[in-house]
Amino acid sequence: MELNDQQKEFFAAMEGTFNTPGWTLIRQGWEEERDALAERMFHNAKSMDDVHATRVRYGLLNELIDLPAMMQQQRDQIEQDDTGETPYV
Repeated sequence: MELNDQQKEFFAAMEGTFNTPGWTLIRQGWEEERDALAERMFHNAKSMDDVHATRVRYGLLNELIDLPAMMQQQRDQIEQDDTGETPYV
């Protein structure tokens, strides 16, 4: 299925964002924070609530880091869909 105008605009804007130096810097900061979480949790967690909060934070950071790949996957799924439905965007 071909992307409609709204989808084209959305994916072009997202790709433009992901290709900026600012996005690269933000992503690097998220990766550094994510990579340091395990050690910080090991040394600083006082309760299981702290462990749970760290796990949630880790998951959120992973989602942000992987956002460009998820957007591309979403675009690919729309373009390969033959049903005519618009599942995203």
